[in-house]
Amino acid sequence: MKHAMKVTLAVLGLAASVALIGACSAHYRGAEAQAGHIERLSERLADDLALNEVQRSHLDTLRTTLQSVTREMHDARDSSRATLLDLLQQPTIDRSRALALVQERTQEVAERAPTVVVAFADFYDSLDVKQQAELRARIEKRWQRRDRCWK
Repeated sequence: MKHAMKVTLAVLGLAASVALIGACSAHYRGAEAQAGHIERLSERLADDLALNEVQRSHLDTLRTTLQSVTREMHDARDSSRATLLDLLQQPTIDRSRALALVQERTQEVAERAPTVVVAFADFYDSLDVKQQAELRARIEKRWQRRDRCWK
């Protein structure tokens, strides 16, 4: 197979993968729907774990951080989709532009990740051992359910 054909198939595979990941992970929710979902999850988590005021404040910080990052990433995703669709309209894929799009999205995630990690770590560290175990169990259960989408 010619090199150009392999690269074209790889880019099309990447585009299909991005679409599949978006379909499985976001369930076609918009930024506002995801913000509402984060709100409901945080309230349920606060009630189920019987959080004290300090723990609730850390959870609220995590919630607002996740909501703002979700909104920002959602806005950026729309422009990335438009760029990707523009790339797919051309008879040949502009490889440098496609790579720049991937690098741009990767950089956006890398820039926002530290704030999310710090907010989550502050919340997790404020929990007692029993609450941490309950949270770990919930996360593992969620990942197991989510794995069904990928198989």
